[in-house]
Amino acid sequence: MKVAASSICWANNDLPTAIRKAREAGFTALEPLTFPSEIWDLHGDLRKLDVKAFKRLFDDNGMTVAALHLGAIMTPTEERRRVLTDYCRRAIEVAHDVGCKIIVEGGPDRGVQPMRPFLKSLEELVPL
Repeated sequence: MKVAASSICWANNDLPTAIRKAREAGFTALEPLTFPSEIWDLHGDLRKLDVKAFKRLFDDNGMTVAALHLGAIMTPTEERRRVLTDYCRRAIEVAHDVGCKIIVEGGPDRGVQPMRPFLKSLEELVPL
């Protein structure tokens, strides 16, 4: 079994520092919060990412990418749904390039946003 940490544990640090601190705490894998900047540009918007440098950062620290955590496909408007669905599409490409098999994606705020558009996004993404 592999135990991973989430970079939310080091939300006040940049990603290189979060990786270092996770390694120093004994973890060998980290789930970076790679939210799109529309949600929270914490540890890297994947649209702005140099994938090779990202992978090298993990490799140089003896760490693996446990999962890419993307936030959520929120659905208050079709435009917002589209942007966040396309972001997830980009995450699938990045995950493949860094050897990560897990993407963490949440859905809309079920109390105030419609679920059907989110399901539409999942239907688009599942074949990928």
